[in-house]
Amino acid sequence: MLQQGFVAHLPFEFVNLDFDRVERIEFVFKLKDSPRAEAFKTAVWYLGQDSDIVFRSSEDENVLVVSWTREETYIVPIGSTFYFQSRIHFKDSPVEPQTPIVPIVMDGSLFAEGEEYV
Repeated sequence: MLQQGFVAHLPFEFVNLDFDRVERIEFVFKLKDSPRAEAFKTAVWYLGQDSDIVFRSSEDENVLVVSWTREETYIVPIGSTFYFQSRIHFKDSPVEPQTPIVPIVMDGSLFAEGEEYV
């Protein structure tokens, strides 16, 4: 869940993806459901490099966790839908797999923008 006014960590699970073949994965967040819409937030994960994106792996799952600052959560109005798409780039192929555009809804908060919480 992404809630306005709080630092957030959004997990994204990748099924049947051989991460050893992946060069990078781009996470693109947009206000409109369109491939040509401008992104308001992007994050990139590179295999074997330090990143703001955390990689969790186990036998059963491969999850990348994208962090949001408190300020970034205020870009999307409460109750509004925004859209996420991943772009996967392989080391050995110029072809990017087709990935769906996924809607996400911004939940509200008890705090107004600029208010501090403890």
